[in-house]
Amino acid sequence: MKTLIRMAVALVATTLAAGGAQAQSGSAAEGWRQLTRADLEAARALVAGNHPGAVEALGDAAFRDRLRDGYDAALARIPSVDSYAGYLAVLAGFATGFGDAHVWSTPRLRGMPYAWTGLVMTRQGGDWVVGAQDGQDQGLVGARLVSCDGADAEEVAAARLAFRISAPIEAQRIAHGGFIFVDDGNPFLTRPARCVFSAGEGPVEVEMNWRPVETPRLAEALNAGQAAARAGFGVRRSGDRWWIAIERLSDEAAAVVRTLEERQAEWRNSPALVIDLRGNGGGDSRHGRRLADLIYGAGHTAARLRHGSACAGVWRASPGNAAHVRAFAARVQDPQTAAYYAALAERIDQAVSEGRLFDEPIPECPPAEAETSAAPEPAYAGQVVVVTDHACFSSCLLMVRDFRALGALHVGEATNAATRYMEVREITLPSGLSTFSTLQKVAIGEGADIGPFTPERLFPGRMNDTAALEAWVAELAAE
Repeated sequence: MKTLIRMAVALVATTLAAGGAQAQSGSAAEGWRQLTRADLEAARALVAGNHPGAVEALGDAAFRDRLRDGYDAALARIPSVDSYAGYLAVLAGFATGFGDAHVWSTPRLRGMPYAWTGLVMTRQGGDWVVGAQDGQDQGLVGARLVSCDGADAEEVAAARLAFRISAPIEAQRIAHGGFIFVDDGNPFLTRPARCVFSAGEGPVEVEMNWRPVETPRLAEALNAGQAAARAGFGVRRSGDRWWIAIERLSDEAAAVVRTLEERQAEWRNSPALVIDLRGNGGGDSRHGRRLADLIYGAGHTAARLRHGSACAGVWRASPGNAAHVRAFAARVQDPQTAAYYAALAERIDQAVSEGRLFDEPIPECPPAEAETSAAPEPAYAGQVVVVTDHACFSSCLLMVRDFRALGALHVGEATNAATRYMEVREITLPSGLSTFSTLQKVAIGEGADIGPFTPERLFPGRMNDTAALEAWVAELAAE
C-alpha cells in the first residue's frame, strides 16, 4: 500500500504541476482515484478506531450508520474522480456526512484554481442577499436571491453548499454562504446558469457569468462580503460597563480571567459586564466555568449549573488518542491543565493495555434530582451580557449554555451547534495532501445536540463593527 501511495503521489505531483486541479486523463486520472481511495481508507480508520460513537457498546446506532453510509457514498464517488478537486470533494463529503463540524477534511495544498460569478452571497434575515459584487457594476448588491434554473434559493444553497455544511443550521449558512456562486472544481456539483434576484424595482433575471478568479481576489471579496468578526482578548471599560473579550478558550482566555480577578475592586459595582465571544470556536471549557465562578461565585454556579442530562465524560481508549493527549499536555502553558492531561494520557494508556475501549467504564446516569436547597445569591449584582456570532462552536457553546442558565442576556448572532462528542484530533492523511479529524471524548447522558443558541436580541448590524455593537449594547442596558 505504501508503494502504491508513493507512486500515486509522484504521478499526482506531476499532473498538479502541469494542470493544477483540472481534470486529467489516462494514468493520471487513475492515480487520483488510487490516492483518493487510500486517503479515504485512512480517514475511515481514524474515525472507526478513535471516535467514541463508533463503539457499539455506546449505543449510538445513528453515528455508526453515518460512518457506514458515508463511507459507501464516498466509495461510489471515486470512479468519477480524475483531479485534485474530485479527490477533495470525496473527502469533504465523507466529513460533512457525520453531521458534526468537528469532523473535517482540510486541503494542505494552496493555489487551487477557482471560478466564480463575481457575486458573494450573505445571509440576512433568513434570506440570501448579495453582499458584494465584483466589477464596476454593483447593481445587485443588496438584492435577494429568488431562484436559479427553476430551483428556489434554499434549494440552490443547500445543493451548492452540500460539501461544506455539516448541519442545516443558520450559523453554518452564514459561515459558508459566500461560496454559493464559487466553483472549486467539485465534479459532483452543477453550476447555476440563470438566476432570479429581487431588487428594488422587482425581479431581475441574470445569466451567471462564470469565470476564473485568483485566490487572493476571491479571499478579499469573501472577507468583504461576510465580515468575519474577532473579539480579541482583554478587559477594558466601555462607558460605565466592562468589556471582557475572549476570542478563544485558550491560555489567552486564562490570562483574561486572571486580569478580571485582579481588578475585582473596579468592576464589582459596575452596572454591567459584557462578555464578547465573537470569533470564538472553542477550546478548553474550564476557562468559561472559571469566569462564571469568578463573576457569580462558585457556590452560586455549582447550584445553578447542575446539568442532570450529563453525568460524566469518557475518552475512547486508543494509542493515537493517548499520544495526542500527551503531546497536548507537554505544550500547554497552564500547569493545572498540563497535569490534568498528563494524568489522562496515563489513564488512556492503561485502558489500552487492558483491552478496554474507554478510559473509564461507561457510567449509568441516574435521573436528575430536584434542587434540595436554594442557590446562594450571586456575587455580582449587575447585568451580564454575552455576545456571540456564528463562529461560536464547541466549548464556546458550553460556555453560552452555562451563562444563559445563570441569567445572562444573550445578544448578537445565532451560534453554531455541536453533538455530545468533543476533543478534536487531526491527522495528515497518507498522501500528505489533506488532513482529517475525529473526536475522542463523549459526554454520557448529554442530549444528542448542544445548540444552536438563538440570542434574545439579534444585532441588526455587521458583527465586525465593534463600535456599533458597543453602542447597541449600551442602548440595551439602558432599556
